[in-house]
Amino acid sequence: MIEHSQLLRMATFIAQAIRLYRTGLPPELPRGFRYLAALEAPGFPRMGYIAQSRTQLIIVFRGTKDAEDLKKDLLVTQTAYPFLPGKGWRTHAGFTELYGLLRPGLRKALAQIKSRKQLYVTGYSLGGALACLCAMDPAVRKTASSVRLYTFGAPRVGNPPFAEALSKRTSSCVRVVNEGDWVITMPPEDFLGVRYRHGGRSYLLHNRKINPFSSHSFKAYQEGLDKTAVPRSQPQPKQLPSVRPRRAASS
Repeated sequence: MIEHSQLLRMATFIAQAIRLYRTGLPPELPRGFRYLAALEAPGFPRMGYIAQSRTQLIIVFRGTKDAEDLKKDLLVTQTAYPFLPGKGWRTHAGFTELYGLLRPGLRKALAQIKSRKQLYVTGYSLGGALACLCAMDPAVRKTASSVRLYTFGAPRVGNPPFAEALSKRTSSCVRVVNEGDWVITMPPEDFLGVRYRHGGRSYLLHNRKINPFSSHSFKAYQEGLDKTAVPRSQPQPKQLPSVRPRRAASS
């Protein structure tokens, strides 16, 4: 399946974002891709990276890894989406603030891009929320001939108009969700009069763990993708040529 192969590919890019954060080493990319820059801000080191090939540009965000990241996750209030005002879009205040901190470095890296490319934006957990905000950013979109968004274990990011725009303004908007993952249910759809919705369509993985925290782990998502892999068709045994029995010689 083409879509499943694409999700495996995006998961590979995210795994390299996690490796970049843990080790500081540049990501190991598929042949044809070149690493451009890390995405970071004061207090939020190596939140992801940007890479490009001749025809494609990819922006990758990692998930929550420390207490400062978690503070952004726990905020549930909304703010007007500041990068394209007047649309009625309202987004999670903590996620939006963090994306705003990362945005100057992102724009600086994108200034190196000389031609419009197919843009892929992906992320896991908190990184999935940042990916949604990034995919709608006009400063990012002007570098793209098309925008495809893939998130893994992402929380809800914005109000219904923002969620609807995510679906309509991207060539593909897929959110991968694992059974039992608690993060995908947050923030609640309706919380003290604040409304949240998911955008795009879901791609369900069946890799539920005993506790919801384990169900949210990136390892659980990788295992889930492996479980849903389409098995290669088994080679058919070669057919032996038919041999006609010889007639007995007449005496």
